[in-house]
Amino acid sequence: MEVVNDDLLKQLGEVAEQGYFVYNLATKCVVYCGNAFNNILGLSPDEVEQQPQVLRQAVHPDDLAYLNERFGALLASRQIKTEFRVLVNERLKYIELNAYITGADNSLVIGYISDVTGVKNNMFYAEKINARKNAMLAVIAHDLKEPVAIINLMASAIRNDPTVANNNVLMSHIKIIQDLCDQNISLISDLMQKEFLESPEISLRKERSELVNAVTDIVRQYQNSENVLERQFRFTANAERIYATLDSLKIAQSINNLIANAIKFTPAGSLIEVRLEDMNDVIQISVGDNGIGIPAELQPYLFERRTRAHRLGLKGEPGAGIGLSIIRLLVELHGGRAWMESQEGVGSTFYIELPKIYEHDK
Repeated sequence: MEVVNDDLLKQLGEVAEQGYFVYNLATKCVVYCGNAFNNILGLSPDEVEQQPQVLRQAVHPDDLAYLNERFGALLASRQIKTEFRVLVNERLKYIELNAYITGADNSLVIGYISDVTGVKNNMFYAEKINARKNAMLAVIAHDLKEPVAIINLMASAIRNDPTVANNNVLMSHIKIIQDLCDQNISLISDLMQKEFLESPEISLRKERSELVNAVTDIVRQYQNSENVLERQFRFTANAERIYATLDSLKIAQSINNLIANAIKFTPAGSLIEVRLEDMNDVIQISVGDNGIGIPAELQPYLFERRTRAHRLGLKGEPGAGIGLSIIRLLVELHGGRAWMESQEGVGSTFYIELPKIYEHDK
């Protein structure tokens, strides 16, 4: 047990913010435990070394099966980096675990735990802000496009009025109004596109996330704006909690984009339904509507980056033709797939299927 008696390891374990440990696979005992376990888990080193089962008791019940899977991955690959949750005095904490198998007979696990609760909370807040921002962008786009389109329509009606046809000054002013309307509609569309154009340039930051609450927050932003958007939004899931390893911010952007598309191609009073399903090794997210549907001849081209399947929305909203290609790219980067089903005049449903554990993390 030279590793355990190494003074350098003990010195590090006494002062480090991380909780260093050594675990013997053969005897199933914690051979060494650093002082930081007290701050991180509220457990003294002596308590952990004498009663290693207290570590398991601290783990959040929903994460026990996941940790068992990761332990199997450690035995197979000899090293892991993972995150899980613990309950310390009824307070939820997020813990990052780094562990390595070593020793002449591969009987020792050496590693450390870190409290990443602050980082995780900051990320959750950022995701909520981003989801709220995307929802508000959709509301703003609706609020701005409607009056601008009406102004443009009225200007066009005045311009076609024979009683003012010979008034060059008035016709010139009307032309300026129409040009400004067109510019602003284009500006709003570009603003909406930009969020998704930038996404593929950023590498994925995968983490274990609970999706039921995350998707609920996204849909709730639209539900809070149902009066403005003139559509109903519904969210259903087949489990109370569904976990998966993914870049939750990128998936939130994809869901927002699918909802925005559904708004564009459904009439006022329509229902847009988001569904989340746990299907053993994969999760499936779907966004369905009872709108105008997609013509069969356009469906094969919808996910192309420079697609020929451009259509204006029901209120003349221009289609950028890039959002679906970005969604497919993000989903495929996760090792998943995206597809759609649609019937013209009945409605459309778009699907995102993702592995619960990303292949490289197994």
